[in-house]
Amino acid sequence: MEIEVVRGNYAFSLLERAAFLSDWSQLCEQCPWATAFQGSEFCIAWYRIYRERFEPLLVISYDENGRLNGLLPLGVSTDGGRLVVAGDWQAEYHCWISALNAADSFPWHAVQLLQRQFARTVLTFQYLPPNAPLSWLVIPEAARTCKLERHRRPLLRFGDGADIVASLKKKSNKSRLSRLEKMGPANFAQVTDRQEFERVLDDIIPWVDFRQAALHGSAPFSDALKRAFYLALFDVPGLMHVTALRFGSHLVAAHIGARTNREVQLGLIAHSPFLARHSPGKFHILFLAQMLMQEGYKQLDLTPGGDSYKDRFANAEDEVHTLAVYPSHTRRWKADLLAGSKAKAGDILKKVRVSPSRLRGFAAKLARTRLRGAAGSLVRKTRAWIACRRELRFYSFDAGRANEIEVSVPVRCDSLEDLLLYQPAEAWLPRENVYSLVEDGRLLHFGWLIERQTKSFAAEVHQEHAFPPDSAVLFGFYTVPDARGRGLYARSLRTIMRDAAAIPGTKKVFISVLADNAPSRHVIEKVGFTYEGSLFEEVRFGSARQWKTIS
Repeated sequence: MEIEVVRGNYAFSLLERAAFLSDWSQLCEQCPWATAFQGSEFCIAWYRIYRERFEPLLVISYDENGRLNGLLPLGVSTDGGRLVVAGDWQAEYHCWISALNAADSFPWHAVQLLQRQFARTVLTFQYLPPNAPLSWLVIPEAARTCKLERHRRPLLRFGDGADIVASLKKKSNKSRLSRLEKMGPANFAQVTDRQEFERVLDDIIPWVDFRQAALHGSAPFSDALKRAFYLALFDVPGLMHVTALRFGSHLVAAHIGARTNREVQLGLIAHSPFLARHSPGKFHILFLAQMLMQEGYKQLDLTPGGDSYKDRFANAEDEVHTLAVYPSHTRRWKADLLAGSKAKAGDILKKVRVSPSRLRGFAAKLARTRLRGAAGSLVRKTRAWIACRRELRFYSFDAGRANEIEVSVPVRCDSLEDLLLYQPAEAWLPRENVYSLVEDGRLLHFGWLIERQTKSFAAEVHQEHAFPPDSAVLFGFYTVPDARGRGLYARSLRTIMRDAAAIPGTKKVFISVLADNAPSRHVIEKVGFTYEGSLFEEVRFGSARQWKTIS
């Protein structure tokens, strides 16, 4: 087997040769485990868009007749020599392609060559596609330097479509659809026009960034090249499958996935966070499954990764793998030792019922807190356990008085772009409508409006409270410290009160505040709210007693 590594400008010149690209495409078509992410169109789009960050590196083999029979497309980062599979985290599956007669020999020869040339680099394939050849890993040296881990891949197999129809006919789903249809008739369609795709992409980018920032502290599209990469993929005929779900003129969800043979991979899926309680993302997946079945696809690959929502759709599963290639046995041993230590730590945390995320949050908080502050917090908690009394006051505003409200400053409603300007100190997610005030690119103030609220749990006093019918509720207000005292709270309250009162059928608008928060109470009363009553909690040596003076 003749095998070589080409990189940089020479690799780019090779990628411009029609004969080489034709051979690549033919090899990909003949390779049983190849996915769209190993195709020349996907890899070349990534190489082109990310040219300033990665230089291409191709591991290539030829048979005795000079025909291409093995290819592993990689990238080398320009800022430190990191070695990645082409597409990096933009590709759902990482792998090589080869002829069947080189299925075992090519990957092992490629790995050996890379281990010699990149003696300090770990190359990770996450995830290998189903049916990728793995028998070469029994070679003693491969077993010593490569680590293989199994992962479950959830699948939605269409069959005759009965499962999908049954789900859509469930009473709860029909009720949610009915509420969404108040915005207009449902329209689920494939996006094939480039200009329409750009509009859809620009609409969902804030949804994606906001959700990921809230859940994981990162915004994917802060990568300035990501949008251009999706546009480049869309321009490749037949590579991507894009759908949009609208009710009336309102886009509520969208999906961008890659096509591989008779399946589509669940890729970038997003829905409006302001409609989350109506499950637009769920309906999008069900409508997508129906469409794909009609188009002749056999399944929706829900993709590995452990996201719990995928299990609600899966009716089958198979197995994929993560493969880590270490440059030496010593590096592999050290990695195993570290992984073992982390696993033991995880077991200990489970026994004491502490989640890793909670521990990380505590560590971060501890890192931000001085010893004196931590001691003060302990003293306050001890005093609260010995004796404390809390009162949560409820105020209401008659919606019929909406014409009395004067609004003097523009407060934007449901602007995720505004919220992404804020770096919260603790996790929070949007519920219903959010109002925001921004100055000079800084989010100074925000608050939330629930258009219809029947019950809520007041965590401050550990009690549930029922609101009268046709009530709107305001909550979750925050002003950055250096913008307090400027009247932003009062201005935003007036705007939200006016909008809440304008909701058809609304009779009262409610807001609550702890009794010891005198500044907030003053503002609430000043803008026109009337005190209705309170919920109380009294603690004595850890024993709590609750009562209320509001019906």
